[in-house]
Amino acid sequence: MKVIKINLAFVVAAITGVMTTLALWAHDSEEKAANPPHEAQPGAELSAQVAWSTIQKSVTDMETAVASKDLKAIHPATVEIMPAIKALQAHCRMLAGDVGLKLESSLHNLRSAVIDFHHERNDRVQERAKAQLTKVQAAFREVESQHPESLFNLGGSSTK
Repeated sequence: MKVIKINLAFVVAAITGVMTTLALWAHDSEEKAANPPHEAQPGAELSAQVAWSTIQKSVTDMETAVASKDLKAIHPATVEIMPAIKALQAHCRMLAGDVGLKLESSLHNLRSAVIDFHHERNDRVQERAKAQLTKVQAAFREVESQHPESLFNLGGSSTK
């Protein structure tokens, strides 16, 4: 009789565990569908012109967010810029010689600065976010100094 009670208890515990696992799996799937990861966003299919415009706009949005002390507004700008940076990096691979490699490296630096900036925003410390924004701006100016408008014939007013 004892063996049956132990086995029954084991069966009940196993079924409860399976049901809990299935419920958590279903909840996790729903959450992933509602909140896709940042890296899964499209970007490579963006044209160089759209990517560059998005980068410029996102940096401006980051500056506005810090100036207005609205650290929540940093998140959309840092998320929006990532696929644009990846897209422009992909376009750099089509450029000849060191020009493309140098711009791709500068874009990588910008991406790293934006990631760090995003994390500072998560900490909700205005002064640290402001300091990290300065690094984003410097990385952006490094990219901008290489005249992506003329490299990709985007019709910008910059000349080399």
